[in-house]
Amino acid sequence: MPMIEGRYHTELLSRREARLVFGKLESALREAIRQVRPEKTEYGITVEGDPYVIAFNEPELRIYVFYHQEWNFTPEELKILASAMLAGVMKILDANNIKDQQVQVRFYERAGHAGAKNR
Repeated sequence: MPMIEGRYHTELLSRREARLVFGKLESALREAIRQVRPEKTEYGITVEGDPYVIAFNEPELRIYVFYHQEWNFTPEELKILASAMLAGVMKILDANNIKDQQVQVRFYERAGHAGAKNR
């Protein structure tokens, strides 16, 4: 099964807020992938991380997404994925009355076997 590993780093979310938000990030990421690749490929997704200081008094939330290079995401697909993830994250933040933050989503390729399973 292809895996996506999401990691986040933030300074202003409490651990409780971070668990709340990033517990829902997996489903936001899964939905974003369905928009880009609607075929019935099963994607395994893990999201993990810890809040810690990354800047001086700047509300910032960084989300790193690692995927296997064998998936061959195009730049256009990555733009759609990033936009969909940003929308999902902002919706989660708004729904939980968490203060506005600058949000960044970055994608990184990883070498290795993708292990895709088509249904």
